[in-house]
Amino acid sequence: YLYGLQRVIRSDLTRTEDINTESVADHIYALGVLAEYFARIEDVPAIDLEKVRAMITWHDIDEIETGDTVGFHKTSEHHCAEADAIEKAIASSPAILQESMTSTIKEYKEQKTLEARFVKALDKIEPIFYFLNPNGKRVFEVSPATKEQHCRIKEPYIKDFPYMSRFHYVTLKIFEE
Repeated sequence: YLYGLQRVIRSDLTRTEDINTESVADHIYALGVLAEYFARIEDVPAIDLEKVRAMITWHDIDEIETGDTVGFHKTSEHHCAEADAIEKAIASSPAILQESMTSTIKEYKEQKTLEARFVKALDKIEPIFYFLNPNGKRVFEVSPATKEQHCRIKEPYIKDFPYMSRFHYVTLKIFEE
């Protein structure tokens, strides 16, 4: 139900494309919803949700410059371009946000804190929710993934979160069917 907000176009306008693709901003909204949900069911009582929300907001900021590339298609060149794009995105942002953005993105990239690992796991499972709706299924038909590609980029990050892992394996069976 909460994903329905992603289909409401502002200013009383409509999208005209045949497949309503998810924007990165839609993805960030969805991550915020999932963070609230999974923080309550996973065993993460000490998690700092304010830090999680900030990480969700900034984790894909490089995509303003690079666009979004599916994880299993990323090469070392993509990762280098992302690093340059992060610097440009931060430098192009209001000065009052730059220090916070820099430290938040650094923490996320280093993956040393519970919050960073939690956001990374959410980032890996959020597309599954998207692909479960009828429009997302159409996007998946246009840009499919093999089970191996799917699992390779998700499992290392979700393995420490039992409910996210269980969700992943249940939906994997649905996709296989």
